[in-house]
Amino acid sequence: MDNTKVENFQVEDGAIDDSKVASNADIAQSKIENLESDLANKVNKTGDTMTGFLTLNADPTQPLHLVTKQYVDSKSGSINVSQDLLINTTGLKMTWVNATQVKVTAGAGLDTTSSGIILLPSDTIVDISMVGINGRDTSDSIQNGKFYYIHLIGDSTGVHPSGLLYSLSVTSPTLPSGYNIFKPIGFVYIMLQFNTTTDPQSSYGSTFPQQPAGQIKKFDCIGSGSFRRLLWEDMMYVYPHPSASPVDVWQLQTTAARFIPVGITTNPLINIAYYNGNLSTLKHSFHFRKPGSNAVNGEFFYNSTETARSNSAGGVTGEITTDTSGNFELMISGYPTSAHFFYIKGYNFEI
Repeated sequence: MDNTKVENFQVEDGAIDDSKVASNADIAQSKIENLESDLANKVNKTGDTMTGFLTLNADPTQPLHLVTKQYVDSKSGSINVSQDLLINTTGLKMTWVNATQVKVTAGAGLDTTSSGIILLPSDTIVDISMVGINGRDTSDSIQNGKFYYIHLIGDSTGVHPSGLLYSLSVTSPTLPSGYNIFKPIGFVYIMLQFNTTTDPQSSYGSTFPQQPAGQIKKFDCIGSGSFRRLLWEDMMYVYPHPSASPVDVWQLQTTAARFIPVGITTNPLINIAYYNGNLSTLKHSFHFRKPGSNAVNGEFFYNSTETARSNSAGGVTGEITTDTSGNFELMISGYPTSAHFFYIKGYNFEI
């Protein structure tokens, strides 16, 4: 027998206790007695399941290192969403249904803080006459002549189902209780009665038939990715250019700003219509630019020719760029006495 082992472990009677374990062995009695149960609580290297959370001490540094939720969340926010449309927005196409309702197709979008994806699992109707989820965000009366933005809303804890919300704000909708993330996905316009007597630059004018005040203006939404186009089925009246206005002079146009949903778009699509009571062929050019820009940077122009007969009508269609408040500058070159009317046909926007 090895006498050194006898000195450290005297187990002749088959029992192990503290008195029989030498101090220099540094093994507690409980460790020996509980060895079997302690081993049973350890994770096997192969084919095992944890019953609780595992916290890692740092971000990964090698390709096969584990990653934490914190690490994944931080990296998902840095994805270039303009190049990865699936991460930014997919589906969520808007369709006009009736005077108060819009249908939004199933889809998903990255919320405004880039902290997570909000999923709308099925096609959903959002009704502006209702208040709360899939309605408008406050009980305030619906305001005519205003844009209401449609938001996809969600609960980051997963307790409440995702839904939709109308709000006058594109950046700060009033979210229902339990909801904490959102993404604007489009907008609608509430009709306001056209009245040239009380408002010469009125909220809207239209081709026949006109929709009544208080209704959601009819539209077509083209595209289901991040870049979309909304076209009014009935053009929105913006500004009649008076026949006595100066020619070849830049004029600031601020009236049109109330017809542009700033915050989502500053690039409205326009139509220029004109009336010519003169008996000659007239040529005009229409120049637009952002306020404060110059003829080299930011100017757009369209040419039109009015036919040589009384009461002729025609138009030019194009896209203009405004400032962040929806204002632009206009200059007309050519014969000054014809009447010109500017209509917004729709908008390009990105979500």
